[in-house]
Amino acid sequence: MGEDLDRIIWDEELGESERRIIFTEEKGGDLPEYTYDRELSDFQITEDAVRKQLASLEKRNASGPDGISPSLLAEHAEPLAQPITIIFRNSLESGTIARDWRTSNVTPIFKKGSRLLASNYRPVSLTCILCNCMEALVRDQIVDHLQCNSLISRKQHGFTKGRSCVTQLLESLDIWTEALDEGGSIDAVYMDYMKDAQTACSKSGGSWHQGESTPVDDTKVFARSDIPEARKTLQEDLDRLHKWSMDWQLHFHPEKCNLLRLGYTSDTVQYTMRGCNAQGKEYVTLLMERDTEKNLGVVIDRDLSFKGQVVQATAKANRVLGVIRRTFDCITPEIFIQRYKSLVRPMLDYGHSLWQPRHKTLCSDLDDVQRRAAKLIASLKDKPYPERLASLGLPSLEHRRLRGDMIDIFKYVHGAYEADRLQLHLHDGRVTRENSLKLAKGQCRLNVRASYFSYQVVSIWNSLPDNVVTAPSINAFKIRLDKHW
Repeated sequence: MGEDLDRIIWDEELGESERRIIFTEEKGGDLPEYTYDRELSDFQITEDAVRKQLASLEKRNASGPDGISPSLLAEHAEPLAQPITIIFRNSLESGTIARDWRTSNVTPIFKKGSRLLASNYRPVSLTCILCNCMEALVRDQIVDHLQCNSLISRKQHGFTKGRSCVTQLLESLDIWTEALDEGGSIDAVYMDYMKDAQTACSKSGGSWHQGESTPVDDTKVFARSDIPEARKTLQEDLDRLHKWSMDWQLHFHPEKCNLLRLGYTSDTVQYTMRGCNAQGKEYVTLLMERDTEKNLGVVIDRDLSFKGQVVQATAKANRVLGVIRRTFDCITPEIFIQRYKSLVRPMLDYGHSLWQPRHKTLCSDLDDVQRRAAKLIASLKDKPYPERLASLGLPSLEHRRLRGDMIDIFKYVHGAYEADRLQLHLHDGRVTRENSLKLAKGQCRLNVRASYFSYQVVSIWNSLPDNVVTAPSINAFKIRLDKHW
């Protein structure tokens, strides 16, 4: 199958068709103008900044095409900082980069759909570590300029301090569950970019700033489907998004844009999406309605039960457990803990604030993974499950989810997370010694709203003592919370 897959992906005729999509001809034209107080006309890469960047590299990461490992750079950051700083400065001043830095190891990663179509694969590239370091230094200057001049939208969650994929999904679910609790319904359109919009101008040459690709994540747009004006606006938004994608040459893949309906409404409408093929010809297609949709790594189903997310998480975790079992004939507790915590448990934890399972069967399905994992150690195989966890120093998954929720609440309350939409308000009543940061608990009708993050965790947060919720840092909060529990 591997040889057939390589042949399909790299077939010359198909590759040329894909090339017309990935490598676009730059149209030119004027860029939008923004007003700002602080200019970024020039900046200097300092030796201290380079030293800190090298020392912060993850030693376990793979080497780039040049064979220089991050472990080598991190361990010798002090003596290497000066010569690398000189290289970085010369690169920026001359507007060129080293030839090796323009190479990368590209691996096609399957996304979804037919494995026989190259368009269903995402190219993931591994570039040189030093090139990544210089990009990070330049990026930090640009991001600082954008933030100081308030040029980044408040709706931007990716790659933004105080925001993440989970915070974006939490805000979306807040809007959705509120609408459902009011008796309304939601139409959500999930839009997929061709090749994750990692298009590159075919005029790119050796200049370091021209070789940058533009990564843009998948987009979703939604509206109240029980309100006729909102449905009309949603279709107009889809048309505007198509025009925007054509102007910026970041084409959507209409066949992979889907519709997810949440709640019930007797008056449903069909939405259309415009597209543009490799030859530049526009066409219109009806959006396909789906029962589930994967968004930012989390499976969303139309009843917001997140059963699909639990099924996906447990299936992935069980597959990795199978690999570990087949790899090690006799696994020690130390090896097990290392592999389990780094490879298996993150799959069961990701985005837990969104999809706390409401049904005991889903909780049991998640626990079964850890239950099965703990049996991989021969000396613990015949012991009861609680004893196995105690011997390994592992908490239950339910405890981890609850602890993670408290950490997230702490970050929201103390400003580490930014919340424009999330409804977390301090209690208006008299401040008590027990908890000076008590949260107000809202009223709701439906379980789908009562199970939402900002409703589900309020009572537990309010029960924590004041010395825990007023901890001076996140690490201090974790320590005090663990001692309290």
